[in-house]
Amino acid sequence: MESRRNRRSNHGITLIALVISIIVMLILAGVSINAIVGDDGILSRTQYSTFLSEMTAVEEVVQMWKAGEAIGQMGEETKAIPANGLCKVSDLTKTERLAGEVGYYRIWSMTETAPITSVLSSADIFNTNFESELMYYPAGVQDLFYLNNEVLGIESDKTYVIDAATGMIYSMAGVKLKGVSCYSSNMATAVMSGTLNAPIFAESEVSGTGTDDKLAGNKEHEYGFEIISDQTNNNVYKLYNNGDLYGKGLKGTLLGTSESEMENINSYVWSELTIPTQIGSYKEIIVGNNIIFVIDNNNDLWAWGSNDSNRLGLTKEQQIEYTGREPVKLNIDGKKVEKVFSVNSSTFVLTTEDELYASGYNEKGQLGTGEMINSSNLFKKVKFEHPENITKIASLRDSTVIFCGTGANTKIYFAGSTIYGLVPRLFVNTEYVGKDINNFIEIGNGIIGVKPPVNMKYYCHLLNESKPIYALGEDGNLYRWEFDQYVKVELDANSGKITDIKSGSPGAMVIRRELSNGDVQFWGYSTYDGSDYYFDFLEEHETFYLLNDMFPSGYNAKDIKDFNFDIGKSVLFLSKSGKIFGSGYNTGLGINGTSGVSSSFIDISKVSNISDTFVEFIDAKYSNYNGIILKASNGKMYMTNAPDIVFRENRLQKNWTKIASNVKKFNATTNSNCIAYIDNNNDIWVAGEDSYVLGLNSSEDVEKVPNFVLLKDYLKGQGIYEHINGKVKDFCFATKTLYILTNEEDNNTLYVSGHYLSYGWTPYSYIGTGLEEHAKIPTKILENVETIKMNGLERIAITKQGEKYDIYVWGCDDGGPIGKSSLVPVKLENPLLENATKVDIYSLVYALSFIGIKTENDFKLLVSGANGAGYVTGLGGESRNNWNAITYDGQDEVKRFVNASSISSMFFTDTNRVFGFGKKSLMGIGDESTELVQTPMELNIMDNGKKIEIDNIVAGSNFYIVIDKDGKVYGTGSNVYGILGRWIGIDRKQPNSRYKTAFEWVECPELEI
Repeated sequence: MESRRNRRSNHGITLIALVISIIVMLILAGVSINAIVGDDGILSRTQYSTFLSEMTAVEEVVQMWKAGEAIGQMGEETKAIPANGLCKVSDLTKTERLAGEVGYYRIWSMTETAPITSVLSSADIFNTNFESELMYYPAGVQDLFYLNNEVLGIESDKTYVIDAATGMIYSMAGVKLKGVSCYSSNMATAVMSGTLNAPIFAESEVSGTGTDDKLAGNKEHEYGFEIISDQTNNNVYKLYNNGDLYGKGLKGTLLGTSESEMENINSYVWSELTIPTQIGSYKEIIVGNNIIFVIDNNNDLWAWGSNDSNRLGLTKEQQIEYTGREPVKLNIDGKKVEKVFSVNSSTFVLTTEDELYASGYNEKGQLGTGEMINSSNLFKKVKFEHPENITKIASLRDSTVIFCGTGANTKIYFAGSTIYGLVPRLFVNTEYVGKDINNFIEIGNGIIGVKPPVNMKYYCHLLNESKPIYALGEDGNLYRWEFDQYVKVELDANSGKITDIKSGSPGAMVIRRELSNGDVQFWGYSTYDGSDYYFDFLEEHETFYLLNDMFPSGYNAKDIKDFNFDIGKSVLFLSKSGKIFGSGYNTGLGINGTSGVSSSFIDISKVSNISDTFVEFIDAKYSNYNGIILKASNGKMYMTNAPDIVFRENRLQKNWTKIASNVKKFNATTNSNCIAYIDNNNDIWVAGEDSYVLGLNSSEDVEKVPNFVLLKDYLKGQGIYEHINGKVKDFCFATKTLYILTNEEDNNTLYVSGHYLSYGWTPYSYIGTGLEEHAKIPTKILENVETIKMNGLERIAITKQGEKYDIYVWGCDDGGPIGKSSLVPVKLENPLLENATKVDIYSLVYALSFIGIKTENDFKLLVSGANGAGYVTGLGGESRNNWNAITYDGQDEVKRFVNASSISSMFFTDTNRVFGFGKKSLMGIGDESTELVQTPMELNIMDNGKKIEIDNIVAGSNFYIVIDKDGKVYGTGSNVYGILGRWIGIDRKQPNSRYKTAFEWVECPELEI
């Protein structure tokens, strides 16, 4: 049967012949062509015929290339649609109604029915009705690619674009017919003939590698690009061989988003939180760990936000669809919901039938469901008597504590690991020593743990397994419960009763005490010294401090209505007059601070972006997780430091955006929202939110650097200038630091810039200089450095002098990869280095490091670090501080080793084999479980039944990407930010088509062009 495309081609040829004959007849009759103008005039028909012929020719050329691609699959030379890159938004908006036309045909392709709006509508009406399909130029434009005329063999200076979503081709020049601007042959036919012939849509999405100047000067990858990502970064980047760097993912400094655009999604100020319309009217809002729960008026439970460890109990199909930005109704075994207890990576739910259910992280049995595996795909019932009496659920490391009742009726229960922090004190001389408990057992009853000396009204945990639980007695005193004893906490000689107590992560607490004379006192407690999150002005740690005198002017302790701890590691106070003040991390105070800690309590109502009067804090209510919503008297709600929850879809940079040009080397490591690249002159360019980290020789105040600047321009006149001028070879970000490695012209020297004092878990960031001061400019550490890897507070460098390799380590060790904490680099002794012909640092993640050592006859993949919750070594057992060889089938040499998290690793060998260990859900094996594979298993990545030849493997934040020899890109893992884009086989008709999470390896055409 003759194809529709051939019939249209013949139709165009017939029309051309007809038009020519008419023109000849008119000329012979002496009629002026110029005189015949009108909607149905000969000139209009001539334009139509010419335009139709032109577009048909372009379409046929593209079809030839697509056929070439098919032939390539049969062993011939592979061809792909040659594209000049993404269509520019500015080009699209210059046209009169191309945006509406693209949207028109996309809607037609999804509904398989022609839209009812007339194609003869005005440009305003047409665009208004259909350009929304492009979501006003974020994701929609991402499917529009310029065609490369030269490569296609089209002798035209006109610009054509192909829509990868539908396979349709448009001419940017277009043609005006009957007063209507048309850009495709389909639209031209519809306008001229008045009939809506069904357009020919591609059965699968168009993909190609591009063959324009981005392929020029190819030195490494024949397909012309490199995909780059890192587990510390939520984005994905693409570096073309011509030096153009693109990125997509989350808007921000790391993608070069404009400051004006960022103001609309500024997570460092208080922003209004709206409840999604899908939920309807509701009874209660509960703040969880980076998540919001809502109980609606039907007692159904909804949630949106992070779903780590599947704490929402979603089915596999739901997990594929869930992005975290749109709410999902949870299925609690078909039951209605009364209460929600949000506990870190787990969720407990009390139903209206007084039954307790749980889902989430359960490696040590801490959900109390009788199992030792994660509760995947559903909420499971917890065996618990009288769950209706539960007043609070708190989490420790790999364990859960449930508090029931108050006063003399208080009972406490425990499930999970018994080995961390103070917890072992509970189980001395019991059968549970060193074991994991998967059902809740009673503690604090005199049998397991001591009984309280008085009836307790409330228990408060500091979210740190190494710290005790505090309890408020009915006698108005504060007690420290260390499991094997209760210790009364003495404040001062004044008599009074404590009425309220609240805690925050990782180790701070505030209590309210009412004195006998009617005065009110607030006391603060910190487990850290002067670098503490909450009370930066405290001089000692593990001490209670009277806070009254530290309140801002105008605030009286008697006027404080409530206080709470925010998700951003800050403490906030609410006055009876509706004003807010607080202290702690500036990022959590909502005062537009991107770094630093407040030096005292500050009046947030005076310096923030909102002036509403507040009436209450909305928080976790029944759990020990800190995080709050401010509710104003007008009913509005505000949050800060919760961008996924508040801004949702607006956070996404959906199309590739250009980051920089002339890029020679780039890696996606980041800290403090900082980023860098090395240009073709071997100079380093930097941008980010902390000028100290970037080494820009800043004053005492940290400054934001929103756009890339040339670092050396800030160092003129400094001795360091000549050392980095045109000599930078590599770089890496770590906690509040930037490491820069120069080339052989500077003796391969390592430099660091950034903070000596950390605002984190330790008072020192161990930057490696040995100096107790910030490095405001790059400061020398080591020479003869071959490679570097940094992560958090742990750092490794490999040096080489002659043929001898050495490994140097420094930083704050956590019982893992470097074996010791050190302010300066320390050389590690390793006998395997004596005969090494090659040494490489593959990866350094929290508490783990992976190194490859090659000799003439052998290769070893080594790991050092801790094994347990939060990390997987690949050894199948525990390892601390010693280098151990990871064994895998064949023991081929590892070409590349990557991590998508501290519990997910993959590596690629020189025999084209891929191995993985860690979370099953990130391995591309079709398993959504978060169960851990402890030793490497080989992964077969297939395309149409054939094992692909891998050229590179890349890991980002909970996703993996591989590129084959021909430039085809495959991915697996989290796609909630659209990193992988729409897969082959997923059309636009499906909901969330661009954001489906992949549990299998899928081809990702949006990463290929």
